[in-house]
Parts: sequence; structure tokens; C-alpha cells
Amino acid sequence: MPQYRLKYSDSVHSVESIYFEARTLGGALDIARKSALGEWAELSEDGRPVCSLELVSDDGVWLVGAPDCRSAIQRIEIPNPQPS
Repeated sequence: MPQYRLKYSDSVHSVESIYFEARTLGGALDIARKSALGEWAELSEDGRPVCSLELVSDDGVWLVGAPDCRSAIQRIEIPNPQPS
């Protein structure tokens, strides 16, 4: 059974990790969704990055993206065009 690691931020200055087993990636994502605290998480399977997760709403909706997507999102600056 694959070994998973979920790394997440539980506060502004603290990063936590939990380790668990799951039969499928879908099962691992379900465990990750229920376990992660904070606004982002990274999931790895057997030491390989699988995906990033970002909490996008207060009612518990997570956006699943490519590994290390969270840091890429933080670097993007979207200009705010001013009306003419």
C-alpha cells in the first residue's frame, strides 16, 4: 500500500506533516482534505510530489493542482486594468 505524506501550514509560521497509507490516490485525497489545516497543502506518494491543494472557500472546497503550484500562484501578479 502506498505511503503518503501531507505537508500543510497550520498557522502563519508553522508547517506540519502527517504520514498515512491509502489504497488509492482518491482515498489519499479524501484523507488529505479532512486532515489539512490552513489554506494550502502538498501531497506526496512514496516520496514523489503528487499535487498541491489550496483551500478556495470557507465551506471546505479545495483546488487540486500540480505539485508546487502554490508557490507559482503566489508569484503571479495580475494587473488590475483601469477603466478608460
